[in-house]
Amino acid sequence: MSKNKTRLLIAICLAAVALAVFLLIHGLSTENKSQDEPENPITVSLTITYPEDSKYANAIKSTVSDISVEDGSTVSDALQLYCSISNIPLSLDKKNGRIIGIEKIKNDDKDTFRVWRFKLNGELVDRSAKDTVLSDGDKIEFSYDIDEDAARKAGKDPAEIQKQISEAAAANKSSEDTDSADSKESTDSSSESSSSSSDTSNSSGSSN
Repeated sequence: MSKNKTRLLIAICLAAVALAVFLLIHGLSTENKSQDEPENPITVSLTITYPEDSKYANAIKSTVSDISVEDGSTVSDALQLYCSISNIPLSLDKKNGRIIGIEKIKNDDKDTFRVWRFKLNGELVDRSAKDTVLSDGDKIEFSYDIDEDAARKAGKDPAEIQKQISEAAAANKSSEDTDSADSKESTDSSSESSSSSSDTSNSSGSSN
């Protein structure tokens, strides 16, 4: 084989390799883009407000701005995306998309008749989250509320239930404040003891 043919073959092989690499990189870039960015995005915001008697009550999730979802997405889609990017545990019924729990706060609390509900642009929605299609600029607000109809059917007074919830929340907060004060007092005492020991040691050293 002549040198010219050899060089030509090498050039063809290098060109083929370069083309393959280019197509591979371009394909991966397109795939990542399609996974991360909706083709027809709309922007919505979503807030989750935790019940006052839960340990999450003092860490209410703020509205997240500029969540991009695909046009035609549902409230359920937005909630799943929100929880994914915010590292919030979310459990959904795979059959009907119904919320089972958010941050381990279960739906359908049998003692307080509370359920996860959502408002869309300030209006309470009766449809399921997976059946509610979003529009650009929508504001979604999830909260854990008493199902007053269910409570009354069970012979319970919703106002009395809310009173019990508020009392439990106040008791939890009081207990947390007491624990915090005890912890601070213990830390201060340890610091004072350490300082006193240091002063004694320094005094002994000076006497010697």
